[in-house]
Amino acid sequence: MAFGSASNVGTTASFSAEGAYVLRLTATDGELSSFSDVTVTVNPAPPTNIAPSVDAGADQSIALPNSVTLNGTASDDGLPASPGSVTTTWSQISGPGTVAFGSASNVGTTASFSAEGSYVLRLTANDGALSSSSDVTVTVSP
Repeated sequence: MAFGSASNVGTTASFSAEGAYVLRLTATDGELSSFSDVTVTVNPAPPTNIAPSVDAGADQSIALPNSVTLNGTASDDGLPASPGSVTTTWSQISGPGTVAFGSASNVGTTASFSAEGSYVLRLTANDGALSSSSDVTVTVSP
């Protein structure tokens, strides 16, 4: 703990750790003195929100008309407290045709393709404040 100027009545105090601190102001006239105490409680710093961790899984190859099983993962630190949950979404980034997801909001889902070629699919996770994503490539043969 440190004071801006310990000899001034109006000063600042800074604290390096959480806890309860008792501060005493003492006044003296050379013969007599008096004091007053005040308790300052320093709370811990609020936790810092970190973006969700996302993995879209390994690249895959399939043949039409088969669908692919996507096995993504998403985890989060639970912050911010509101909403306190993570939403996930699969989307198509590139490819020669269209992609139909079994359930685009589930990390584990299926995807079917309208044409052969190379497709990039993205799994995005959002905690209400921050988001992150991971891509997977699916090669579709005839």
